[in-house]
Amino acid sequence: TWCGPCKPPLPMIRRWQKKYASKGFKVVAVSSESLQVLDDWLKQHPHEMPFAHVSDPNGFFSAQFRIRATPTFALLHQGRVVLYQVGAYNIVGMEKTIGKVLGALPSP
Repeated sequence: TWCGPCKPPLPMIRRWQKKYASKGFKVVAVSSESLQVLDDWLKQHPHEMPFAHVSDPNGFFSAQFRIRATPTFALLHQGRVVLYQVGAYNIVGMEKTIGKVLGALPSP
């Protein structure tokens, strides 16, 4: 809701969600804000982040995935992290990697 660097990659992430849906690709956005703050923001911006959302105000999820900065991107496959990137500086490179990883997988 407040992260300036998180907003520029959103259009591409929305495209990934559509493009790779047949491969079982799902986006989950994790926020350190309370569920109430997150829900209020999503109601005001319903099309900005059409993903599943997790409120993590105590940092449990972030600690599990060693998230120290925003944005952090993690691509998981069968419970394993196959791509981990801090920052949105290489979003195009990330898409190439996602395409390679998902392209090698059978459709669910």
